[in-house]
Amino acid sequence: MEERKVQLFEGKRIRTVWKEDEQEWYLSVVDVVEALTGTDDPRRYWSDLKRRLKAEGGQPYEKIVQLKLLADDGKMRLTDVVDAEHTLLIIQQIRSQKTEQFKQWLAQFSKRDISDNQIVKKEAFTHENGRNIRIRLNSDFDEMISIIDRARENTFRMVNRELINLYWNIGMYVSNKVKNGEWGKSVVKEFSEHIQVKRPEIKGFSPQNIWRMKQLYETYKDNEKLSSLLRELSWTLNTKILGCKTDEEREFYMQLAISNNYSSRELERQVESHMFERTLISGEINKPLVSKNTGLTIFRDGYVLDFLDLPERHSEKDIRKAIVANMRDFILELGTDFTFVGEEYRIRVGNTDFYIDLLFYNRRLSCLVAVELKITDFKPEHMGQLEFYLEALDRKVKKPDENPSVGLIICAGKDEAVVEYSLSRSMSPALVAAYQLCLPDKSLLENRLRELRDLRGLEEQDGDDIG
Repeated sequence: MEERKVQLFEGKRIRTVWKEDEQEWYLSVVDVVEALTGTDDPRRYWSDLKRRLKAEGGQPYEKIVQLKLLADDGKMRLTDVVDAEHTLLIIQQIRSQKTEQFKQWLAQFSKRDISDNQIVKKEAFTHENGRNIRIRLNSDFDEMISIIDRARENTFRMVNRELINLYWNIGMYVSNKVKNGEWGKSVVKEFSEHIQVKRPEIKGFSPQNIWRMKQLYETYKDNEKLSSLLRELSWTLNTKILGCKTDEEREFYMQLAISNNYSSRELERQVESHMFERTLISGEINKPLVSKNTGLTIFRDGYVLDFLDLPERHSEKDIRKAIVANMRDFILELGTDFTFVGEEYRIRVGNTDFYIDLLFYNRRLSCLVAVELKITDFKPEHMGQLEFYLEALDRKVKKPDENPSVGLIICAGKDEAVVEYSLSRSMSPALVAAYQLCLPDKSLLENRLRELRDLRGLEEQDGDDIG
């Protein structure tokens, strides 16, 4: 029996086949090549690599088989595939900065112990001494590439730090001139034009940018901690944060961007969706649950799924398919360290197959995360279903060194009292969150946060009075 599924690695489609008789997953090699290299012609890339592997002889070339997979034209066509073990051997021949991430994804997806030691022990391509030397050399070369990459990253950080220092000093100079009444808008405009005339090759000194430099200096000049943090971010990222109202909010987005290595688009998305307020609200609402399981702090009380572009009337299948199609944006909204494992993940209990809507793995928690989607308001029976899935995952899928699986129900709405009752006696680590399909209003979130904090303060005061 064969089961075909499309898996996602960092938003890239990888067609796979589960062969029941072998208890083994097979992956489309051309899809793996495209995911790792980003090449516009993955078939040509694979053809050249395949020819080289054939010339070298031995594994993994001998392990390449052809199975029928759904092609872009909608037809089932024979496609080169290899099992997970030999996929690992092939990717060692592909130069990509995503190799380590792919290994981790493959390890979770295929549930194998994947390491460089395993590769060497398998004597990947042949038992001949000359070939083993080639493997060791490739490992040495990859190590040197890593050293080069780290040096380039350090150089970029150094250059960026100096650039931010320059903008800071210009901002300080302009701020003092304006404060003393010596400069105004017209002078700043003349200053910008003067730079363009004298040094036309220098970019980034438009009047608008110069005013931003002034704003940068004035915003952070009295905050030593943030004035240090801002030098870890690019100028573009800093401009996304400048509009925040408080130092607390600015620090939140700075730390978020640094720890997650956000692009400009990703940070802009988090700011526009008011991640700061939503995270604080979740912290207040989920505080009782988090006190029992600190790992649940990575989850939020609600998720904004505006990027799914769904109509008001939609089915659970619609939302699931839309999430899979927009997995990169969904993981950005979901949080850090999540790796997508599968859609409608099949798990057999007794003689019955059950399907988990979405299954992830979280590296920070070292556990599987089952996500169930509901287009209705939360109901107590939803928790029973989720607990069943978590028990099945822990018994049948979880590795001995992994933590118990965690569950998340994302539903259209929820009554906090019903959720609290449903979770009060639950032994499973689980949370319930509501989703919305449009960006929230910042002022409404601020009011909600204020109400929750006031309520929490009253509860703590009552507790002190009783004591």
